[in-house]
Amino acid sequence: MKLTAFIAALLVCFPLYAQHTLGIPDIVNFSKQQYKSGTQNWDIRQDSNGIMYFANNDGLLTYNGSFWRTYKLPDRTHLRSIGIAADGKIYIGGQDNIGYFLPDASGNLAYHSLNELIPAAERNVGEVWDIVMYRNDVFFRARRKILRLRNQSITVYKLGKEWRDMDIANGRLVAQDADIGICVYEEDQWKTLIPREELPADLYVTSMLRLSADSTLLTTLKHGIYIFTGNQLTRLNNPALSTLSAARPYATCNINNTYLLIATRLDGCFVATRKGDVIQHFSKGEGLQNNDVLCTYLDRDQNLWLGLDNGIDFIAYNNAIKHIYPDNRSTVAGYSSAIYHNTLYLATSGGLYQAPLDTAKDISFANSSFHLVNNTGGQVWNVSVLNNRLLMGHHEGAFLVENNMAKLIASNGGYWSFLPIEDEHGNQQILGGGYYGINRFDVNKLGDTPTVQYNYESSRFLQVDEANKYIWVAHPYKGLYRIAYRHHFAESILPFPAGQAPLGLNNNFLFKIKGRIVLTSEHGVFEYDNRSEKFVTSTFFNQLFHKMPISYLREDKAGNIWFVSGWNAGVIDLSGKDPQLIYIPELYNQLVTGFENINPIDANNVLVGSERGFYHINYQAYKSNANRPAPVFISLVKAMGKKDTLLFGGYTVNQHTPQIAYSSNSFRFEYSSTLYGHQKSMEYSYWLEGFDDTWSGWSAKSEKEYTGLSAGTYTFHVKARANQNSKSVVSSYTFTVLPPWYRSWWAYTVYTMLFLALVLAVHTYQHNRYLQQQQKKLAAQQQKHQEEQRQLQYIQEIENSKKEREIVELKNANLNADIEHKNSELASKAMHLVQKSEMLSSIKEELLRLQSAEVISKDSKDFKKLIRTIDKELDIHEDWEQFAVHFDTVHDNFLRMVKERFPDLTPNELKLCAYLRLNLSSKEIAQLMNISLRGVETSRYRLRKKLDLSNEASLYDFLLTVG
Repeated sequence: MKLTAFIAALLVCFPLYAQHTLGIPDIVNFSKQQYKSGTQNWDIRQDSNGIMYFANNDGLLTYNGSFWRTYKLPDRTHLRSIGIAADGKIYIGGQDNIGYFLPDASGNLAYHSLNELIPAAERNVGEVWDIVMYRNDVFFRARRKILRLRNQSITVYKLGKEWRDMDIANGRLVAQDADIGICVYEEDQWKTLIPREELPADLYVTSMLRLSADSTLLTTLKHGIYIFTGNQLTRLNNPALSTLSAARPYATCNINNTYLLIATRLDGCFVATRKGDVIQHFSKGEGLQNNDVLCTYLDRDQNLWLGLDNGIDFIAYNNAIKHIYPDNRSTVAGYSSAIYHNTLYLATSGGLYQAPLDTAKDISFANSSFHLVNNTGGQVWNVSVLNNRLLMGHHEGAFLVENNMAKLIASNGGYWSFLPIEDEHGNQQILGGGYYGINRFDVNKLGDTPTVQYNYESSRFLQVDEANKYIWVAHPYKGLYRIAYRHHFAESILPFPAGQAPLGLNNNFLFKIKGRIVLTSEHGVFEYDNRSEKFVTSTFFNQLFHKMPISYLREDKAGNIWFVSGWNAGVIDLSGKDPQLIYIPELYNQLVTGFENINPIDANNVLVGSERGFYHINYQAYKSNANRPAPVFISLVKAMGKKDTLLFGGYTVNQHTPQIAYSSNSFRFEYSSTLYGHQKSMEYSYWLEGFDDTWSGWSAKSEKEYTGLSAGTYTFHVKARANQNSKSVVSSYTFTVLPPWYRSWWAYTVYTMLFLALVLAVHTYQHNRYLQQQQKKLAAQQQKHQEEQRQLQYIQEIENSKKEREIVELKNANLNADIEHKNSELASKAMHLVQKSEMLSSIKEELLRLQSAEVISKDSKDFKKLIRTIDKELDIHEDWEQFAVHFDTVHDNFLRMVKERFPDLTPNELKLCAYLRLNLSSKEIAQLMNISLRGVETSRYRLRKKLDLSNEASLYDFLLTVG
């Protein structure tokens, strides 16, 4: 019955998809230029850590929220399918390739081929398009064969010419064969479930999606959509499905128990309810990169991933915050919103838009479309429901909106806002804050001219204090005005100039919170005190805001207070025991500055005007996720030096503490969070224990480098948050930087040995030095003794020398005396020879005279004998020889030395030299040499020539120098 009702709902209620949900989730486009891999993406999976995997043309593409990585197959073939098993193995199918990736010891993905398990004859597999985990087996579908992996063994199944699709349907493994039909895997074989003859010709099943335990949705490429139950296929026929089927459905996935997604090759993807309503269309017009969707995946946070023919798109479908674009072009800014008669009205820079609402509790899921209200084109500042009337504040005046038409009720300038008020009779009135002041309207006469007009200043910030009968108007730059009203509506206007405390020179804003008038300025937040009639500091707000500049406050029905501070927006949640300040980072710098507007309709619907349309916040869902811990993990650790080393790849939990060489003591850490729907607001804080003193400030940066770490053990911690209130988890990685070689244990061992050797050397040196000192001391003593001995010896030697000198002098004196004696003897002998010669010569002359006188006969023998005796005595040759020997003895071999120096000297010349040395006169020399005086002079002249003496030189002095 349930199945029949479901089919009937699909057949009857499946409408044309002209209307869609009002809210559009964030769509994030990832182009190939961003993920730096192949164009097409054919399959998507997510592991237990939240990491996304894509079967990409270039290989296995992964994404962890911050970084993309591609793991290529060894043969660089395309990937077509992915399957992740319970044991963490990431099975892949490519061109003639099956295998799996598994993290290695360092947490980096490593590829393991299974091709060797395929029988050799069946290894021409072709492209593997589907991988299905069924029971304990892994099935790989290629076009011509299906492979089953069981216990490291592969079985090949071939039936017809082409396997077209394979998946689990109705609890069974089902596949389509082009020749056989729909087959089911039973008892380790493929059996025909629905024969081809019972199927439309050329049926091509593209996906199978479980609807219930016994029903599956089948999409086909050209033959529409079917419900598969038991052994029967039922085609769903209606105009909407015909249009959708023409777009060629290619992939499906369940979003939740209510919605499912159908992706097409020609027109993006469609969200449908299980009742049969198409509620949303995502195409290039809504923000997809293109309309050719190859695969879909619902991640663990119920957000959608689309693998496109060119790129990857992420749809934050389960986010509590969505966009509402009233003009379908997201070009108008949002200023105000209201719900009136179950219709949503949005005031924008391009006019007032309306969209009827259905029964959806969350109006972002309301299936509707926007239309521009007639006569509202241009800038609309405000839309308000007062006294069951819908009023519009427009640049051109005040308007009443009825029956899709805006009627002008006041044309005296533009209007900012409207407030209800009672006159003195209790009649309901409407105050309009306009460009030039305040105007009062009679509820029953809205088409008439305003009853009261105060034309003094622009009155955008307008509040009513009913208890004190005051109207308060704030001008951001000119100050504050208080208007007292009682009889005839007004009595006085009291100005409070800007710059007079608590007012600032600018940024003065006025609100009504908890029934009290609240003023915000540059000086803080103030409340009006009725007793003192002054604005006093608000303890409540200032304790929460800590003097942050506040430009907007709005109280919701639950008492929570929405606020805007600078570019930040958030809420003071008062539902708990203590006030909780919850920031909404998705709204950061998105609101229209100076014209912020937050409309908290109820807990499921908060509308926020933005620069591009509106944001819708399901606050109840958002608050439940605000305190959700953001998962964070370290995705990469790399040691950097002369050569980079990957220490940790991020695909497993680090189980060991690596030891890194000191030469690679610089590190790069990458970290990320797999909370993909909150990446825009994700922030990280890190702390390197052992280096940093404390945690870093929060930053969107998802990487950190440290350089030149000293030796030691460090732990890198990182935490993440998607909201300032979220509790952060911490991921850690511990590593050790080894000391340099000169600080290693063996180096210290060497240092110890060297130190001991040094100590020993010093000890030995000191000992030797002591011995040397002792030896030196002893030597010094010995030297002193020896010196004393030498001195004594020297004294003795001096005395001996003195004695010897005296002896020598005595000897010299004796020698000189002896020489003088000998010289005297030589001279005497020479004189004796001279005298002898003279005497003999005289005797001879006398005898010769006597002979001449013939006194004596010259022939007598006695006479001749006497003459021969005299001649013999006159021959002094023998005497000369004897004289020369004595002369050389006395005069240190004078004759020998003269002979050696002047070898040309004759014997007579030597005699002359000896006689001259004895300082004999020429006459004496003539007698000794038996020559005449003239002969002596001639001999002296010849000798002077041979001795090479000048005429001025003394021959005697020269001869004294010889020898």
